Amino acid sequence: MEIPAKVGHRATKVGRLYRINGMLGSSLTRFGQRWTSAENERTALADRQANACLGYGFSWLENEGSESFRWSRRFFGFYLNLERIREITLVFDSPLETTLTFFVDARKIGVRRLSPGRQSARFILRPRRYNSASRHVGFALGDTWQSAGDPRSLGIRLLALHVRAGRRSVSYRPESFSYNSNKAYWLSCDDCFRVSGRGARDLELNVSLNVQERTAETERVAASPLKLYLEIAWLCNLRCPSCFQAYVPSVQRKDAIHFMPPFIFREAAEKLFPGAALVWYTGNGESLLHPNIETILGTAREFKFVPSLLTNGTMFTERNMRLLVEGGFSLSISVDSPCEEAGGCP
Repeated sequence: MEIPAKVGHRATKVGRLYRINGMLGSSLTRFGQRWTSAENERTALADRQANACLGYGFSWLENEGSESFRWSRRFFGFYLNLERIREITLVFDSPLETTLTFFVDARKIGVRRLSPGRQSARFILRPRRYNSASRHVGFALGDTWQSAGDPRSLGIRLLALHVRAGRRSVSYRPESFSYNSNKAYWLSCDDCFRVSGRGARDLELNVSLNVQERTAETERVAASPLKLYLEIAWLCNLRCPSCFQAYVPSVQRKDAIHFMPPFIFREAAEKLFPGAALVWYTGNGESLLHPNIETILGTAREFKFVPSLLTNGTMFTERNMRLLVEGGFSLSISVDSPCEEAGGCP
Protein backbone atom coordinates (compact mmCIF):
# COMPACT_ATOMS: atom_id res chain seq x y z
CA MET A 1 0.00 0.00 0.00
CA GLU A 2 1.35 3.39 -0.99
CA ILE A 3 1.63 5.96 1.79
CA PRO A 4 0.60 9.48 0.84
CA ALA A 5 3.46 11.95 0.72
CA LYS A 6 1.98 14.19 3.44
CA VAL A 7 1.49 11.27 5.81
CA GLY A 8 5.03 10.03 5.20
CA HIS A 9 6.37 13.51 5.77
CA ARG A 10 4.38 13.78 9.00
CA ALA A 11 5.67 10.38 10.18
CA THR A 12 9.24 11.47 9.44
CA LYS A 13 8.72 14.60 11.52
CA VAL A 14 7.25 12.56 14.36
CA GLY A 15 10.20 10.15 14.20
CA ARG A 16 12.64 13.04 14.33
CA LEU A 17 10.70 14.52 17.24
CA TYR A 18 10.94 11.23 19.13
CA ARG A 19 14.68 11.07 18.48
CA ILE A 20 15.14 14.70 19.56
CA ASN A 21 13.07 14.12 22.70
CA GLY A 22 15.06 10.98 23.42
CA MET A 23 18.36 12.81 23.01
CA LEU A 24 17.07 15.68 25.13
CA GLY A 25 15.84 13.24 27.78
CA SER A 26 19.25 11.52 27.88
CA SER A 27 20.99 14.89 28.12
CA LEU A 28 18.68 15.99 30.94
CA THR A 29 19.25 12.67 32.72
CA ARG A 30 23.03 13.02 32.44
CA PHE A 31 22.80 16.66 33.57
CA GLY A 32 20.57 15.64 36.46
CA GLN A 33 23.04 12.95 37.49
CA ARG A 34 25.92 15.42 37.32
CA TRP A 35 23.92 18.02 39.25
CA THR A 36 22.93 15.43 41.87
CA SER A 37 26.54 14.30 42.15
CA ALA A 38 27.76 17.88 42.55
CA GLU A 39 25.02 18.62 45.06
CA ASN A 40 25.88 15.47 47.00
CA GLU A 41 29.54 16.45 47.00
CA ARG A 42 28.68 19.93 48.29
CA THR A 43 26.52 18.37 50.99
CA ALA A 44 29.25 15.91 51.91
CA LEU A 45 31.80 18.73 52.04
CA ALA A 46 29.49 20.78 54.27
CA ASP A 47 29.03 17.76 56.51
CA ARG A 48 32.78 17.22 56.76
CA GLN A 49 33.34 20.87 57.58
CA ALA A 50 30.49 20.87 60.08
CA ASN A 51 32.00 17.76 61.67
CA ALA A 52 35.06 19.88 62.32
CA CYS A 53 38.62 18.65 62.37
CA LEU A 54 39.67 16.99 65.59
CA GLY A 55 42.72 18.99 66.66
CA TYR A 56 44.93 19.78 69.61
CA GLY A 57 47.27 22.60 70.51
CA PHE A 58 44.51 25.19 70.26
CA SER A 59 42.29 26.98 72.74
CA TRP A 60 38.68 28.01 72.23
CA LEU A 61 39.65 31.49 73.45
CA GLU A 62 41.78 31.92 70.33
CA ASN A 63 39.07 31.20 67.79
CA GLU A 64 38.48 34.42 65.86
CA GLY A 65 35.50 33.03 63.99
CA SER A 66 35.73 32.64 60.24
CA GLU A 67 38.79 34.88 59.94
CA SER A 68 41.57 32.93 61.64
CA PHE A 69 42.52 30.77 64.58
CA ARG A 70 45.61 31.59 66.60
CA TRP A 71 47.50 28.64 68.03
CA SER A 72 49.21 28.99 71.38
CA ARG A 73 51.32 25.88 71.73
CA ARG A 74 54.53 24.83 70.11
CA PHE A 75 53.07 21.44 69.14
CA PHE A 76 49.69 21.11 67.46
CA GLY A 77 48.00 18.72 65.10
CA PHE A 78 44.88 17.14 63.64
CA TYR A 79 43.17 13.78 63.27
CA LEU A 80 41.78 13.65 59.76
CA ASN A 81 38.98 11.15 59.21
CA LEU A 82 40.00 10.66 55.59
CA GLU A 83 41.60 7.84 53.62
CA ARG A 84 44.55 7.94 51.21
CA ILE A 85 45.82 11.34 52.27
CA ARG A 86 48.18 12.57 49.56
CA GLU A 87 48.88 16.20 50.39
CA ILE A 88 48.61 18.58 53.34
CA THR A 89 48.70 22.37 52.93
CA LEU A 90 48.65 24.72 55.91
CA VAL A 91 47.83 28.40 55.28
CA PHE A 92 48.86 30.84 58.01
CA ASP A 93 50.33 34.22 58.90
CA SER A 94 53.58 34.30 60.86
CA PRO A 95 55.00 37.50 62.39
CA LEU A 96 58.57 36.16 62.70
CA GLU A 97 60.98 33.73 61.09
CA THR A 98 61.00 30.17 62.40
CA THR A 99 60.72 26.55 61.21
CA LEU A 100 57.72 24.28 60.87
CA THR A 101 58.23 20.51 61.13
CA PHE A 102 55.58 18.11 59.83
CA PHE A 103 54.89 14.64 61.23
CA VAL A 104 52.59 11.76 60.32
CA ASP A 105 52.08 9.85 63.55
CA ALA A 106 55.58 9.95 65.04
CA ARG A 107 57.36 9.93 61.67
CA LYS A 108 59.07 13.15 60.62
CA ILE A 109 58.14 14.03 57.03
CA GLY A 110 59.73 17.42 56.37
CA VAL A 111 60.76 20.87 57.60
CA ARG A 112 59.87 24.26 56.12
CA ARG A 113 61.54 27.60 56.85
CA LEU A 114 58.91 30.24 57.62
CA SER A 115 59.26 33.89 56.80
CA PRO A 116 57.17 36.79 58.17
CA GLY A 117 53.79 37.33 56.51
CA ARG A 118 51.01 35.26 55.01
CA GLN A 119 52.17 32.01 53.45
CA SER A 120 51.45 28.32 52.98
CA ALA A 121 53.42 25.16 53.70
CA ARG A 122 52.72 22.13 51.50
CA PHE A 123 53.73 18.57 52.33
CA ILE A 124 53.42 15.57 49.98
CA LEU A 125 52.70 12.07 51.31
CA ARG A 126 53.11 8.68 49.73
CA PRO A 127 49.66 7.05 49.84
CA ARG A 128 51.02 3.51 49.92
CA ARG A 129 52.91 4.26 53.13
CA TYR A 130 50.22 6.38 54.77
CA ASN A 131 46.88 4.85 53.92
CA SER A 132 44.41 4.72 56.78
CA ALA A 133 41.57 6.69 58.26
CA SER A 134 41.86 8.85 61.39
CA ARG A 135 45.45 9.67 60.45
CA HIS A 136 47.32 11.95 62.82
CA VAL A 137 49.18 14.84 61.22
CA GLY A 138 51.24 16.93 63.59
CA PHE A 139 53.30 20.11 63.46
CA ALA A 140 56.06 21.55 65.62
CA LEU A 141 57.36 25.12 65.64
CA GLY A 142 61.09 25.64 65.88
CA ASP A 143 60.77 28.62 68.23
CA THR A 144 58.32 29.92 70.76
CA TRP A 145 57.43 33.54 71.43
CA GLN A 146 54.51 35.53 72.71
CA SER A 147 52.63 38.40 71.19
CA ALA A 148 52.99 41.73 72.91
CA GLY A 149 50.30 42.11 75.54
CA ASP A 150 48.86 38.61 74.93
CA PRO A 151 50.62 35.83 76.88
CA ARG A 152 48.31 33.13 75.46
CA SER A 153 49.21 33.45 71.82
CA LEU A 154 52.30 32.64 69.80
CA GLY A 155 51.12 35.24 67.35
CA ILE A 156 50.70 32.84 64.43
CA ARG A 157 47.29 32.99 62.78
CA LEU A 158 46.01 29.80 61.18
CA LEU A 159 43.88 30.60 58.12
CA ALA A 160 43.07 27.23 56.53
CA LEU A 161 43.98 23.57 56.22
CA HIS A 162 43.69 21.94 52.78
CA VAL A 163 43.85 18.17 52.37
CA ARG A 164 44.01 16.09 49.21
CA ALA A 165 42.75 12.57 49.87
CA GLY A 166 42.46 10.21 46.95
CA ARG A 167 40.83 12.16 44.13
CA ARG A 168 39.08 14.74 46.29
CA SER A 169 40.10 17.86 48.15
CA VAL A 170 38.80 18.94 51.54
CA SER A 171 39.25 22.42 53.01
CA TYR A 172 38.86 23.07 56.71
CA ARG A 173 37.95 26.59 57.74
CA PRO A 174 39.32 28.28 60.89
CA GLU A 175 36.16 27.66 62.89
CA SER A 176 36.70 23.92 62.36
CA PHE A 177 39.83 23.88 64.52
CA SER A 178 38.69 23.20 68.05
CA TYR A 179 38.91 20.49 70.65
CA ASN A 180 35.25 19.67 70.10
CA SER A 181 33.92 17.03 67.77
CA ASN A 182 31.17 14.47 67.98
CA LYS A 183 31.57 11.24 69.92
CA ALA A 184 31.62 9.09 66.79
CA TYR A 185 34.66 11.02 65.53
CA TRP A 186 36.54 10.43 68.79
CA LEU A 187 35.66 6.74 68.74
CA SER A 188 37.02 6.48 65.20
CA CYS A 189 40.38 7.47 66.73
CA ASP A 190 40.15 4.77 69.41
CA ASP A 191 43.01 2.65 68.07
CA CYS A 192 45.30 5.69 68.29
CA PHE A 193 45.03 5.51 72.11
CA ARG A 194 46.28 1.91 72.33
CA VAL A 195 49.76 1.57 73.81
CA SER A 196 51.91 -1.52 74.31
CA GLY A 197 54.15 -1.84 77.38
CA ARG A 198 56.54 -4.28 75.74
CA GLY A 199 60.17 -3.22 75.77
CA ALA A 200 59.44 -0.71 78.52
CA ARG A 201 62.00 0.76 80.86
CA ASP A 202 62.27 -1.24 84.06
CA LEU A 203 60.45 0.49 86.91
CA GLU A 204 62.95 -0.62 89.57
CA LEU A 205 65.82 0.74 87.49
CA ASN A 206 64.05 4.10 87.11
CA VAL A 207 63.41 4.31 90.87
CA SER A 208 67.10 3.68 91.55
CA LEU A 209 68.14 6.23 88.94
CA ASN A 210 65.77 8.82 90.45
CA VAL A 211 67.38 8.37 93.88
CA GLN A 212 70.91 8.59 92.46
CA GLU A 213 70.24 11.77 90.49
CA ARG A 214 68.45 13.51 93.37
CA THR A 215 71.28 12.60 95.74
CA ALA A 216 73.88 13.87 93.29
CA GLU A 217 71.74 16.97 92.46
CA THR A 218 72.16 16.25 88.77
CA GLU A 219 71.28 19.24 86.54
CA ARG A 220 70.16 17.21 83.48
CA VAL A 221 68.43 14.05 84.61
CA ALA A 222 68.01 10.82 82.66
CA ALA A 223 65.31 9.37 84.91
CA SER A 224 61.63 9.87 84.17
CA PRO A 225 59.02 10.99 86.77
CA LEU A 226 57.74 8.39 89.21
CA LYS A 227 54.35 10.05 89.69
CA LEU A 228 52.16 11.36 86.86
CA TYR A 229 48.90 13.31 86.81
CA LEU A 230 47.01 13.13 83.52
CA GLU A 231 44.26 15.71 82.96
CA ILE A 232 42.28 13.86 80.34
CA ALA A 233 38.95 15.72 80.36
CA TRP A 234 37.52 19.23 80.74
CA LEU A 235 33.86 18.40 81.18
CA CYS A 236 31.64 17.50 84.12
CA ASN A 237 28.07 16.29 84.54
CA LEU A 238 27.74 17.99 87.94
CA ARG A 239 27.82 21.61 89.14
CA CYS A 240 29.17 21.30 92.68
CA PRO A 241 29.34 24.69 94.50
CA SER A 242 32.88 23.92 95.61
CA CYS A 243 34.13 23.50 92.00
CA PHE A 244 34.87 26.10 89.34
CA GLN A 245 32.73 24.12 86.85
CA ALA A 246 29.64 25.50 88.61
CA TYR A 247 30.62 29.06 87.68
CA VAL A 248 31.50 28.70 83.99
CA PRO A 249 28.86 30.60 81.97
CA SER A 250 26.68 28.22 79.96
CA VAL A 251 27.33 30.21 76.78
CA GLN A 252 31.05 29.39 77.09
CA ARG A 253 30.81 25.85 78.41
CA LYS A 254 30.25 24.06 75.10
CA ASP A 255 33.20 25.78 73.43
CA ALA A 256 35.45 25.18 76.43
CA ILE A 257 34.92 21.41 76.53
CA HIS A 258 37.97 19.47 75.45
CA PHE A 259 39.60 16.07 75.95
CA MET A 260 43.18 14.87 75.82
CA PRO A 261 43.81 13.87 72.19
CA PRO A 262 45.40 10.52 71.28
CA PHE A 263 48.78 11.84 70.14
CA ILE A 264 49.45 13.60 73.45
CA PHE A 265 48.22 10.58 75.40
CA ARG A 266 50.48 8.22 73.41
CA GLU A 267 53.47 10.53 73.81
CA ALA A 268 53.00 10.53 77.59
CA ALA A 269 52.25 6.83 77.77
CA GLU A 270 55.13 5.62 75.60
CA LYS A 271 57.74 7.88 77.17
CA LEU A 272 56.62 8.19 80.80
CA PHE A 273 54.42 5.21 81.74
CA PRO A 274 57.27 2.64 81.65
CA GLY A 275 59.16 4.29 84.51
CA ALA A 276 56.18 5.50 86.53
CA ALA A 277 55.21 4.12 89.94
CA LEU A 278 51.83 5.92 90.06
CA VAL A 279 49.63 7.35 87.31
CA TRP A 280 46.65 9.45 88.37
CA TYR A 281 43.90 9.80 85.76
CA THR A 282 42.16 13.06 86.55
CA GLY A 283 40.99 16.26 84.89
CA ASN A 284 39.14 19.52 85.25
CA GLY A 285 35.89 17.62 85.42
CA GLU A 286 34.77 13.98 85.26
CA SER A 287 37.44 11.71 83.74
CA LEU A 288 34.95 8.97 82.81
CA LEU A 289 33.31 11.36 80.31
CA HIS A 290 36.27 11.08 77.93
CA PRO A 291 34.87 9.35 74.80
CA ASN A 292 37.85 6.94 74.68
CA ILE A 293 38.01 6.29 78.41
CA GLU A 294 37.72 2.50 78.11
CA THR A 295 40.79 2.27 75.89
CA ILE A 296 42.64 4.76 78.09
CA LEU A 297 41.90 2.76 81.25
CA GLY A 298 42.89 -0.46 79.49
CA THR A 299 46.46 0.77 78.95
CA ALA A 300 47.13 0.45 82.71
CA ARG A 301 47.35 -3.33 82.34
CA GLU A 302 50.33 -2.94 80.01
CA PHE A 303 52.58 -1.36 82.66
CA LYS A 304 53.74 -1.86 86.25
CA PHE A 305 52.54 1.40 87.82
CA VAL A 306 49.69 1.71 90.30
CA PRO A 307 46.78 3.36 88.47
CA SER A 308 44.42 5.73 90.23
CA LEU A 309 41.25 7.48 89.08
CA LEU A 310 39.61 10.65 90.39
CA THR A 311 35.85 10.57 89.80
CA ASN A 312 32.58 11.89 91.19
CA GLY A 313 31.22 8.33 91.20
CA THR A 314 28.12 9.02 89.10
CA MET A 315 29.32 7.55 85.79
CA PHE A 316 30.09 3.97 86.81
CA THR A 317 28.88 1.21 84.51
CA GLU A 318 29.42 -2.54 84.64
CA ARG A 319 31.83 -2.21 81.71
CA ASN A 320 34.09 0.54 83.08
CA MET A 321 33.96 -0.92 86.60
CA ARG A 322 35.29 -4.20 85.20
CA LEU A 323 38.16 -2.32 83.56
CA LEU A 324 38.92 -0.54 86.83
CA VAL A 325 38.94 -3.79 88.81
CA GLU A 326 40.99 -5.72 86.25
CA GLY A 327 43.42 -2.82 85.96
CA GLY A 328 43.98 -2.67 89.74
CA PHE A 329 42.85 0.93 90.04
CA SER A 330 42.58 2.79 93.30
CA LEU A 331 39.67 5.23 93.35
CA SER A 332 39.37 8.71 94.77
CA ILE A 333 35.73 9.78 94.81
CA SER A 334 34.93 13.47 95.11
CA VAL A 335 31.80 14.16 97.19
CA ASP A 336 30.45 17.69 97.43
CA SER A 337 28.20 16.96 100.41
CA PRO A 338 26.82 13.92 102.24
CA CYS A 339 23.32 15.42 101.93
CA GLU A 340 21.16 15.73 98.82
CA GLU A 341 19.74 19.12 99.77
CA ALA A 342 21.23 22.17 98.07
CA GLY A 343 23.59 23.99 100.38
CA GLY A 344 24.63 20.89 102.31
CA CYS A 345 23.35 19.34 105.53
CA PRO A 346 21.19 21.39 107.94
